[in-house]
Amino acid sequence: MNVIGSYVKAGGYHLLSMICVGHTGYIVFQVVTNLWLSKWADDQPQYVNGTYDNSMVLYRLSIYEVFGVGQVIFVMLEVFAIAYGCYFASSRLHYDLLNAILRTPMSFFDTTPLGRIMNRFSQDLDVLDSSMPSYLGQWLLSLSPIITTIILITYTNYIFFVIFVPLTFVFLLVKRVYIRTARQLRRIESVQRSPIYTHLDESVQGASSIRAYRREQDFISKMDELIDNDQKPWYLINCCLRWLSICMEMIASLCADFP
Repeated sequence: MNVIGSYVKAGGYHLLSMICVGHTGYIVFQVVTNLWLSKWADDQPQYVNGTYDNSMVLYRLSIYEVFGVGQVIFVMLEVFAIAYGCYFASSRLHYDLLNAILRTPMSFFDTTPLGRIMNRFSQDLDVLDSSMPSYLGQWLLSLSPIITTIILITYTNYIFFVIFVPLTFVFLLVKRVYIRTARQLRRIESVQRSPIYTHLDESVQGASSIRAYRREQDFISKMDELIDNDQKPWYLINCCLRWLSICMEMIASLCADFP
């Protein structure tokens, strides 16, 4: 939670408020739209003097269009806030990281590998710049159908809420186990990646000496070994993702079997 709080603080609480308002408005309009369609489906055809009266259809359609426009407006507000919030957060965190590195004593560089520092400025910042906006947008877009479905099911069959409460605790337990394991595996993968940057930097700086002693193949083999070690944690990360997917599908099957 401290990491999420730092990221939100760097992005700005005013943009977080815009995201919450946009997403809440989108969910509200989505729920109201589905309820409006269900009411529309229950309408009986009306005839006036033997002629089909489409005034009710036009009324229903106009209200449906208003709800659709409302969804578009709130989605645009949410996407705008996500884009600018992630931009400001990435810029602020990059500035803080660069400022901290420039102010560190020389003893820090003597004890910290150069590849680890390069890894912070390359891979980690690339995640903030490229991955975080898409991950956040996908998470919010996936969250809205879930909330909408739960509200509609509870509205039509309130008994579903009885099984929903214990399933929520099961979800939280699975999430807790997955996050702890995935965090450690990501940390191992990050540690295994740092020697690659160090070896590459040393190879570039000592390229003339390597060619002079004809040790190119030794450095290539060392690089291949480091890359293989870096890829090993990804297998375990994919195993964790598959385990999480199986658990989610099992829980979803229980919800589907519930009458």
